[in-house]
Amino acid sequence: MLNQIHSYIVLLLILILPINFLYAEDNNIQYFTAKETPSPKYMPGLWVKQNSPTQNDLKKVFFLNVAEGWAVGENGTILHTTNGGKLWTQIDSNVEENLNAVYFVNKEIGYIIGEKGLILKTIDNGKEWNKIRTNYMHDLNDLYFADEKKGWIVGNYGIVLMTDDGGISWSKEIAGTQSDLIACSFIDARQGWMIGTIGTVRSTENGGKSYNTIKITSTNYLNDIFFVDKLTGWIVGNNSEILKTNDEGKTWQKQEIPELENLKGVFSFNKDIGWIVGEHGMILKTEDGGSNWGIQKTPTEENINSIYIIDTTTGYAVGEKGLILRLWESDDDFQATQPPKE
Repeated sequence: MLNQIHSYIVLLLILILPINFLYAEDNNIQYFTAKETPSPKYMPGLWVKQNSPTQNDLKKVFFLNVAEGWAVGENGTILHTTNGGKLWTQIDSNVEENLNAVYFVNKEIGYIIGEKGLILKTIDNGKEWNKIRTNYMHDLNDLYFADEKKGWIVGNYGIVLMTDDGGISWSKEIAGTQSDLIACSFIDARQGWMIGTIGTVRSTENGGKSYNTIKITSTNYLNDIFFVDKLTGWIVGNNSEILKTNDEGKTWQKQEIPELENLKGVFSFNKDIGWIVGEHGMILKTEDGGSNWGIQKTPTEENINSIYIIDTTTGYAVGEKGLILRLWESDDDFQATQPPKE
């Protein structure tokens, strides 16, 4: 009788135990199933919060060098640092629209784009920002400039705008889609790629005179794209979507991570080393071209929207509620920058 009761108990436990097992490592709970590999390993690197002068969500970060950078976000927010983020200063944009992206051609000339067709330009290192008027009223989401004259902007409803006179005039190009275009990546004045909603991917090999449709299996909302060279690029999107190409974007292979998160930004230092940011404070790093992605610990649960890497040990990320993070190689490197304790 006892043996029979024991058998019933064992059977009952097998039926009610969840398929997911959890374990704790350094106060971080990770989940994996019996048929899955554990969550990504932790990668070295220290992300530290920087003091932010705003509580508005920040959408994009861009750095000219290790010291000088810009971040833009909700309600016309523009932030500027000239000392590696020790001090971020809020710049008066004179607009209330949400700002989605920033790009500097050089130290003096920069552009910011945002909702309702907004384009801002500076020619004095951001001291003054002037509106560039166009006939386009849809949200503009990302941009790239090959030089002081030639640049592209992508936006909602498949909009691609091109200028070859430094933003004085803009022409609308036909990208062959009505899907919202969210991000673009160019490696020079001729070759570029753009991505958007429901798995939309387009490319050009002639500076936007024509665009190619690239078919991928994903129907996820795609959030960012980055090409490190002519051959190698990554796309990230919702539901942990990571796609990589090694053939100029002609074909894309899915890369896996066990966590289910919406991934917001990607930046690669070279074909092997890259970073991805996403919701709930997630930052992933690879050192083998994406075959394995490891978690870098962060001091936040806020969504991270954008990342910019200066070198393999220095980078910046921005996100919700004015979040600004800086990457240090180690705690010793960070502490060496701090004033001595009294």
